[in-house]
Order: sequence, then C-alpha cells, then structure tokens
Amino acid sequence: MKKSQALTTLKLTLKPEHQKLIEAKLNTGRYANPDEIIAEALQLLSKCDRYQQWAIEFDPPQSPVRLSSRPKP
Repeated sequence: MKKSQALTTLKLTLKPEHQKLIEAKLNTGRYANPDEIIAEALQLLSKCDRYQQWAIEFDPPQSPVRLSSRPKP
C-alpha cells in the first residue's frame, strides 16, 4: 500500500459463510491478513464492473438470421 493513502476503519458484519471463506483463504498462507483478501476481492469486483460496462457498450445490434434467407448450397 502506498504511504500517501489514508487508512479508514470500517466495521463489517459478515455472514458465517463469508467468515469461513476468509478463514480458509488465510489458512492457505497466500494472504497475510483479511485486509489482503478484501483488497483482492474489491479489485476483482472493480474489474468485473469494468467488463460489464464494456460488454454493454460493445454489444452490437443483433440482426436476426432466418433459415429461409440463407443462400442454398
């Protein structure tokens, strides 16, 4: 984390299944603390949001293809 970023405390109440998931991730040794898990989850959520926005903007109008309008071989 950059030193210039301010830290804010936020109190969360987690569902039991979310608590278990965080504990399982910690037990893998890949993460040093829950903050790292939440940070990665938020990064992935942000990527997902950007992808969904891209998909909405990119979605070209669909032209219906009729079987009867296909050229015959």
